[in-house]
Amino acid sequence: MNEIDEIIKEATMANTATPVQTSTTTWKIDPAHSMAEFKVKHLMIADVKGQFPKVSGALCLDESDLANSRVEATIEAASIHTREEQRDAHTRLSACSIDNKVPNKEEQNL
Repeated sequence: MNEIDEIIKEATMANTATPVQTSTTTWKIDPAHSMAEFKVKHLMIADVKGQFPKVSGALCLDESDLANSRVEATIEAASIHTREEQRDAHTRLSACSIDNKVPNKEEQNL
């Protein structure tokens, strides 16, 4: 084996022994600029739009393996706002019994 072959062999071995670096980036949901919105049918006639302004969470992106990425979001059910205070109060009372069992509704998917 000549000197060039030896150098190539060493370089190849060094290349295959280098560990792969993973890059994970995390973004937090900015509660000052974020909200969860919804639209539901009311009496099959009109749409009722609303929002939950109190949300928090994060997006964790694993660039080397997207299957390891995740979204974590928490929505405070009592923060419901439909621009109709009586409906919101009624909904909060209904949600209160659910909130006592499960304080926040969380979803994790990507």
